[in-house]
Amino acid sequence: MILDHTVELGQEKCLVILGVALNTFQSDRYTLGHRDVRLLDMDIVTSSTGERVHGKIKEVMERYGAPAQIVSDHGSDVKKGIELFCSQEPTTVQTYDITHLIATAFKKELTGDERWEALVKAATHTGKKVNQTVLHFLAPPKQRTKARFMNLGPLINWSQQALSYLKQQDFSEVGAGFYLTKQQATLLKIYNSTHYLAKLTTLAEVFYPTRDEFIEALRTCIGEEAYSKFGPLIIQEADQGKRKVEPVLEWLLDYKEDVKIYFELHQVARIVLAHVKRKGLGVETYRELNKIMTELPLQSTRAQAFRKTVLAAVHNEAIKVPLGETWLGCSDVIESLFGKYKQISTRSPLKTMGRLLLTLPLMTVPLTVDLIKQAMEKVSNWDLAQWANDCLGRSALARRKEAFPKVQKVDELCPQLKPTF
Repeated sequence: MILDHTVELGQEKCLVILGVALNTFQSDRYTLGHRDVRLLDMDIVTSSTGERVHGKIKEVMERYGAPAQIVSDHGSDVKKGIELFCSQEPTTVQTYDITHLIATAFKKELTGDERWEALVKAATHTGKKVNQTVLHFLAPPKQRTKARFMNLGPLINWSQQALSYLKQQDFSEVGAGFYLTKQQATLLKIYNSTHYLAKLTTLAEVFYPTRDEFIEALRTCIGEEAYSKFGPLIIQEADQGKRKVEPVLEWLLDYKEDVKIYFELHQVARIVLAHVKRKGLGVETYRELNKIMTELPLQSTRAQAFRKTVLAAVHNEAIKVPLGETWLGCSDVIESLFGKYKQISTRSPLKTMGRLLLTLPLMTVPLTVDLIKQAMEKVSNWDLAQWANDCLGRSALARRKEAFPKVQKVDELCPQLKPTF
């Protein structure tokens, strides 16, 4: 079983219970698709408790038998309900979804880290600063307000890539062109070599739209020997993109060493996630993972300690699986179903729990002609209306229409505007 709640606007939440056959894993198919699972039950409530979750699991067990494993994100009510069930069914084990396990480890690692918080704050400020400018393509990823510790990778990767971009000193993508003032050309001559750069001032006060055009003009002006020695320095001085980029991104240089550490932390998380999601959860797969992680070169002591913490947490979950067996390590499939459902539910005038919840079971089965025919013969509109009334009550849209006065149409306000055709 895979359990989780989905929520929309309003006070209702829906507990979804998915089932997957153990023989699915015998083919090493641990990355599940929607068609690999079956929706066993849904429970729409305004307030969820551990006892309520326990009751729903028992109802499902009566129909399908006791599950070997229950995977969840350890939400408080879900976790309590599963624990109550497992206390009565000792053959069932509950395991912690690897994605949430890693997110929790990251949260403990970064909570209270002032450098990380400052980096996030500065990146957010930078995004607001460049989004409506020519530098929008350099903007950092927008930070999520929910489940943010499950989505740290984009910001860490951006920080590393932005530092590399600053280091290479090629800002031609900004499209600001290349231009040397007479003062710059004179100073370059004085501080480097008057002999080699004697003709450099003839290049000053001329705008070159592209890097290639400027390089060609520079080589012609000072010659190949001088270009090989001073070319990169002069190009950097003339690059107008540099004048735009550095004031926006140079704050990152203060976090250079921090970013290296955060990258190693994220590297540990990525490898663990990928291994458990692809290989499954069990003692054997843990041993493989432990070997891979032990051989992973990590420079920072903080990343080394984080590796040890994460491996210990994965080991605690792996030993719950019987020896010789490999079971499911994550609940990504239920998150994916919720994501697809929420895409569909955006069609509703108000994003609240409604009849569109019934698209969830449809996502897990192939829609054949025979299935559709059978459904139309066995389920009437009255059945659907009765289900919606019992489980959902009056819709938010119906209550809104009753609460708000009807707005008059334009042709009612101004009859003279009514079309004549």
